[in-house]
Amino acid sequence: MNPDKRREVREGLGSVVLVGLAGSGDTNAWYLAYFMRSRKWIPDAVALLVIAACIVVAFWKIALTQQYTFIESPDIGHQVLPWLQVQAAAIHRGVVPLWDPYLVGGQPLAGQVQPAVFSPVTWLLWLTPLDGSGHLQLGWIHAWFVLLHVLGGWFAYAFLRSLPAGPEASIVGAVFFGAAGFVGNTPWPQIAAGAIWLPLVFLFYLRSLRGERPIFNAAFAGGFLALSFLAGHHAVPTFAVLMIAGIGAWQRAFARTAVTLFVGAAGAAVQILPAIEYAHYALRWVNSANPLSWGDVVPYPVHQVLGWNAAELLFVILPGSQEAIVNPLIGVVPLTLVGIALLASPRRRGAGLLAGIFGAAVLFALARSNPFHGVLYALVPGLEKARAPIMAMAIADVAVAALCALGVAALLSAEFARLSRVAGALAALAGFLFVVSVYPPAILQGVPHGAERAAAIAIVAALLALLLIGWQRGRVGRLAFVTGLLMLSLFEIGNSTGYDYVHVEDKASLVRPRLYGGTTDLAKFLSGRIGAARMTYEHNDLLFNLGDWYGIAGMSGFVPSAPEAMRRLGTWNSQVLDLYGVRYYVALKPSADSGREVFRSAGGWGVWERPNAFPRAWVVHRVTTVAPGDATVRKVLDAGTNLHETVVMNRQVPVETCGANEPVAVRTPDEGRAEMNVELGCAGIVVLSDNWFPGWRATIDGVATEVLTANAALRAVAVPGGRHRIAMEYRPAPVYWGALLSACIFLGLGAMAWLYWRRAARDL
Repeated sequence: MNPDKRREVREGLGSVVLVGLAGSGDTNAWYLAYFMRSRKWIPDAVALLVIAACIVVAFWKIALTQQYTFIESPDIGHQVLPWLQVQAAAIHRGVVPLWDPYLVGGQPLAGQVQPAVFSPVTWLLWLTPLDGSGHLQLGWIHAWFVLLHVLGGWFAYAFLRSLPAGPEASIVGAVFFGAAGFVGNTPWPQIAAGAIWLPLVFLFYLRSLRGERPIFNAAFAGGFLALSFLAGHHAVPTFAVLMIAGIGAWQRAFARTAVTLFVGAAGAAVQILPAIEYAHYALRWVNSANPLSWGDVVPYPVHQVLGWNAAELLFVILPGSQEAIVNPLIGVVPLTLVGIALLASPRRRGAGLLAGIFGAAVLFALARSNPFHGVLYALVPGLEKARAPIMAMAIADVAVAALCALGVAALLSAEFARLSRVAGALAALAGFLFVVSVYPPAILQGVPHGAERAAAIAIVAALLALLLIGWQRGRVGRLAFVTGLLMLSLFEIGNSTGYDYVHVEDKASLVRPRLYGGTTDLAKFLSGRIGAARMTYEHNDLLFNLGDWYGIAGMSGFVPSAPEAMRRLGTWNSQVLDLYGVRYYVALKPSADSGREVFRSAGGWGVWERPNAFPRAWVVHRVTTVAPGDATVRKVLDAGTNLHETVVMNRQVPVETCGANEPVAVRTPDEGRAEMNVELGCAGIVVLSDNWFPGWRATIDGVATEVLTANAALRAVAVPGGRHRIAMEYRPAPVYWGALLSACIFLGLGAMAWLYWRRAARDL
């Protein structure tokens, strides 16, 4: 075996199994076969176990106890968990969750992106058992959240082992990526899930740039980029695309970059195509004065607000940033190792490029102070839709993890001779932080336990200085040194990751007890009484999406977007609530038109019955035609329009007049289907008070018919006289075409992988 082959075999299980398919030369499959037979995978398997153990330690509050939870963070218990509940409940009933019928009159799940319907990470949670009431179990949610970070650490390890760094060095970098920084401090699982794929994206892409099977590796980079898009949020993968495009232009690797971006877009088509369709029919709340439609540009002040403030640079080493939506913390230990990697002589392969990636990502995140971000915002099409520049720190942390590993490798190989100076700088930093903890500046005074945490980081800096001196003088062995680095890293991480998780007995614990038991009697009453009707509620009184959590159709909810037609009608207009069949109002206190109180829960929430609510579906025999747009909305809201007897449409539909009583029996719609039984005395229109949206298909007695837009926002079908069964199914073409394209991409990548495994087996 020549030296090059021996070097690649030593790269370990992380690089051979996870990324070996993209290795260089025609003998890569032979490497894999040799590797598995020679049992050289054992050190890497141990390393993966160590990484998992360290990440469990970092998340001990939710991994090892039942006393804390992360779901009290903004949006998680209110919105994200109910989204996941809708999907899990549907899957356990054998229904593919493409439509959410429980919020704002119904809207697509896939099109909203954040529910992450097509993410393999989400699918893992679907597989967990539900509790006795049919809900996701909090223990499994916590385990899934921790597993997400473990996967991030493992993926980072695979990337780091492809660099000139051994198993010990790669463990340190992988623990940082999985448990600290952006991934560790991001409470939104769909955003963190998008970030965990980045190490594999850059692993394959950088291999491609090094000329190792350039097109093949570029394609696999695109495959993992697609998985990042599918994870449930567009910001992190969008910034990754921008970084890859910039690196490709700098390296003049246009063909390879184009392959990566094409495979990434095509692989995520099942998510991207329905998202584009939904965006054309929805309004989105983006922290601007008003919600925006697809054609509106996200105002630049929104980007500045959601960017990183240069005045908060202190929080690179101190935990507790209060202004940023994502904690930008990196930490003393990682930054020290990054500095060593860059100052080592000779500098290890790739260190310069990784430093460039880190610097570019940090500058991009500093949108408030960086005019170059404004230039990109103005010139790059679509970039304005990714409104949180600070999320570029996910990319910066990939580079930090890699440089951490290179820094440890340089220390273990005695390639850095100025440890005494580094130790001196760390001692000075420790002194500074101790002073800060005693006399906290204004920026630290608003941080919970800010002084205490600053003192803890000062201890980390002091102990790191001693550890480096001990290593330099030969007083600390190799294993003890790496263990010391991990221990200090975890001590530092413990002052940020999970630090603010809420204890079950804390007064701030509001959402958890309401999701699990505190609103059971309320939901039981509504479920037993509501039938096909809807309810609405004061969100500030409940603080979570009640409809999604319990599978009860509602109009109110905490949503980032909503169908534009419904929104333009005005969801808090009493007349519109009646139109949507809102029969029950839930709150702590009655409203002006809430009707009579029919229930009072143990938690203090009352239920009032609204007397004028429409049925879920009804029949009309008169059509009022008006021009599309605002004229339709005005006509629907006109007090003189009797919507019990007429339907407002943009074109005439033939109907007949008769005076028969024609009730419609509605089977409660689920996540993709609605059924109605009706007997008409003559031809008319059946109106269903669910939102119209492209992709809904209807049949009358099994024969396809057109789904009409009624009263500006609702669905309707023209029905001949007689007894009929009407079925509506949500069959969105963008999802099916996107699924076909995504499947082709991943099947193609899978075929490539299979060919390598087949060759490995043959060579054995």
